[in-house]
Amino acid sequence: MNFEYKPHYVLYDSGKRGCLFVAPHAGIAFRKPGDYQDEGTHYIAYRLAKELGGKALISNITREKEIGVDFFRSPPSQENALKYYEQLRSGRKKDTMAFRKKNAWVARDVAEHSLKSVIFNDFWNVIKEAHVPVIFVHRQFLNPIRHPSLIDVIPFNHTKATQAAMKRVNKKYEKVFEELFEMYKLSFEFKTRCVMFKGKLEKHGLAMFKKKRPKIQKRVDKFIEKTRRMPYIRLTYKRNFKGESVREMVEQHLLDKDHPILHLEISEFLTNRYPMLAVHLIRDLMKFQKIY
Repeated sequence: MNFEYKPHYVLYDSGKRGCLFVAPHAGIAFRKPGDYQDEGTHYIAYRLAKELGGKALISNITREKEIGVDFFRSPPSQENALKYYEQLRSGRKKDTMAFRKKNAWVARDVAEHSLKSVIFNDFWNVIKEAHVPVIFVHRQFLNPIRHPSLIDVIPFNHTKATQAAMKRVNKKYEKVFEELFEMYKLSFEFKTRCVMFKGKLEKHGLAMFKKKRPKIQKRVDKFIEKTRRMPYIRLTYKRNFKGESVREMVEQHLLDKDHPILHLEISEFLTNRYPMLAVHLIRDLMKFQKIY
């Protein structure tokens, strides 16, 4: 593998023709590591490129907008980037919700805005100039809302072929998913216990745990009920995500009818614990769709 290093990304090149695997949020996180860092997606993208050919484009800066750049959002105007900087730093979520959903960064001054514009364009130029199928590798939280999705598959084109390939993958790995299910439930229970412990720390007045405690028991009950109705995990089709966060960029710069564009939301159960299983699942999804 050949490596190209930039301040904001690493590009792995297998030396063989293939897809471009993009991990846009694999960079470090400072304020909310559980929310803003897609742990494991860097490895999944790299292994896919190494095994199947092609390249892996992996971000190595934070997606936190006041510090870094969110490559899944659109670039803001200079006026808005400067206007919302102090508001984002102050944590006033109600005032910034609409802005954060659409825009990739804020900036303290014109020079920072210009720098972030260069970073953003440089990252996306690698994608736009690839002229091959593009596979976005992203992470979805392990929680009751997501179940039973192990990987949520969002195609921007070639939808029928993607759906057919997904069904074949689910059939092939049916027994694996069944055997993995107990470990999946244990992972959820472990995560729940971590949150419950955080609630106990709040009671002791620790400043770093001052946020509102979620209703844990309600969450647990909901998960148990869902697993009874949907007893196994599987690949799903646009169940939890529609690709809206990156749709504008894809439609503006990337949508080529000759090249499939896929957005894959991979459960953190896989990204954190079984990344190689994720690699095999995505490999077969692409194989059945004849992407490689």
